[in-house]
Amino acid sequence: KRKITRKINRKRRLQENRKRKIRNNFNKVVNGIKQFKEGHNYIGSFDLEFWEHNMNHLLEFGWRIEDYYGSEGETVHLIVQENLHYENGVFSKNNRFARKDSQIVPLKVALKRFKEEFVDKIDILVGHGLSNDFKVLKINGMNLQMDYLDTSDIGGVMMNQNDKVSLERLLDHLKIKHDDLHNAANDVEFILKAFFNLGDL
Repeated sequence: KRKITRKINRKRRLQENRKRKIRNNFNKVVNGIKQFKEGHNYIGSFDLEFWEHNMNHLLEFGWRIEDYYGSEGETVHLIVQENLHYENGVFSKNNRFARKDSQIVPLKVALKRFKEEFVDKIDILVGHGLSNDFKVLKINGMNLQMDYLDTSDIGGVMMNQNDKVSLERLLDHLKIKHDDLHNAANDVEFILKAFFNLGDL
């Protein structure tokens, strides 16, 4: 009985800690949007798609920066040339070629552009479960250490879930129409839409 009680108490503590962390994250979202609307920051989101059988193999980069000073931002979608022969479709949808503005480039070029055109320019990073993305970037030579606002955590609390929620489920909950998810560029556009929608709640 004592062991069971300890396990239950430990589980409750973990849940409370997680909820406290997510509440803080939600407050950061609201403050982040407030700062953005005041014109103090550039806000951006990025997403990576990697091979479902080995996440070390990067397939796509997608990113977008929103600039409050009159620009609506531009979405960039890069497809990694060396890994064209790796295809998803078993566990993850294969929407790599769902856009007409995609560029096929070597991995080295993609990493360089990602740093110069995105990482070096943003003040606020918004993401949806970026922990694996950070790991894959590190494996590929980029040790990116940035705090970010996580819409997957916040969505989980909103939907009364004990864990993170997928982007698709969050968009459905917020009644945001979507298509061709699991395309890195499409995902960042929908992540930002969800982010601003959350800020209006």
